Amino acid sequence: MKLEDRHAITVLAQASTMDSSAAAAQQGPVQVDGRITSHREYEASNGPMLLFTLDNTLKGVMFASVWSQADRAEILRLAEEGGTVRIEGKMTTYRGEPSLQAQSIVAVP
Repeated sequence: MKLEDRHAITVLAQASTMDSSAAAAQQGPVQVDGRITSHREYEASNGPMLLFTLDNTLKGVMFASVWSQADRAEILRLAEEGGTVRIEGKMTTYRGEPSLQAQSIVAVP
């Protein structure tokens, strides 16, 4: 495991879960709870990826390398049902806007 991966895991373990508006102000590892209000699969040159919007405000992506390993059927079911999900990933900016790079998407119990 690379040093930066261990650092990211440590930071994520210490992070508290937040909503999409609080997450938009962050940079780095986050856990975000919210509802996927729109989504679509996009065919990129390196394979399909998931594009989504959380709570009608925060745009996100699950890149092909992660999406190909994810439980796609379960994630799409959660998105269609509109229940609350927890997304672990990293906040970045894309074209000057906050963006969530998802590593996992699971149902919130």
